[in-house]
Amino acid sequence: MLFTLLLSILLQLAATTPKAHYGHHGPAVLPDPVVTPGIVRTTDAVLVCHSTTKALRKPGIQAVYPLYGAKKIKDKCCEIDHLISLELGGDNGLKNEWPQPYEPRPGAHEKDEVENYLHAQVCSGKMKLVDAQKQIATDWYSVYLKMKGGMK
Repeated sequence: MLFTLLLSILLQLAATTPKAHYGHHGPAVLPDPVVTPGIVRTTDAVLVCHSTTKALRKPGIQAVYPLYGAKKIKDKCCEIDHLISLELGGDNGLKNEWPQPYEPRPGAHEKDEVENYLHAQVCSGKMKLVDAQKQIATDWYSVYLKMKGGMK
C-alpha cells in the first residue's frame, strides 16, 4: 500500500517536472537539442518549394508545454513551433515541436523571419534544403544574425 502511494507520487512528479531545458544563444531561446532535435518529413526541395503546407498543419502537441515547464497564459508565453518548419520539410511531432517564447526578443516572430528567409534561399537555388534544415535545427539565431548582417 505504501509502495503504491509512493509510486503514484513519483509518477505525478515525473509528469509535472520539466524534462527539457531551454538553451540560449545570446538573448535568443533555443529548444533542448536532446528532446527537440527536429524531424524531417522530406528533403525534396521541389516538393517544399512547389506545394502548400496547409494539409500538413495540425494543432501543436500540447504535451510540449509541461515537457519544457512552460505555461501558456492568455497567449503571453509562447507558441508551439516546429523547430524545422513545415515550409522547410519539417514534420509534426514531439521531436520537432517546442513552446517557443515570444519574449525575450528575438523570439518566435523573429524565428518566423528565419524560416521565410531559408525557404526563399532554398527555392531560389542559393542553398540546399538539407543545409537549411540543419542550420535551423542547430541554431536558428545564428541564421538570424547572418540575415541581419551581425555575423559573417
